[in-house]
Amino acid sequence: VQIALDNSSNSAAELALKLEAAERRIAEQAQEIADAEMHRRKLHNMVQELKVSLTCINVTLLSNLSL
Repeated sequence: VQIALDNSSNSAAELALKLEAAERRIAEQAQEIADAEMHRRKLHNMVQELKVSLTCINVTLLSNLSL
């Protein structure tokens, strides 16, 4: 009976360690997702700014051709 209790205690400790490792990995992945989302937003904003710049250039070129 004592051996069975010892084995279950070891199993519980092993499971607790695995749970802790899994929780750490989840936290790391959540941080990676947040970092990737921030990078995506920066890239999106750059694309939007480039679109505006191209529009301004096109308007300028077209207005110069009309003269």
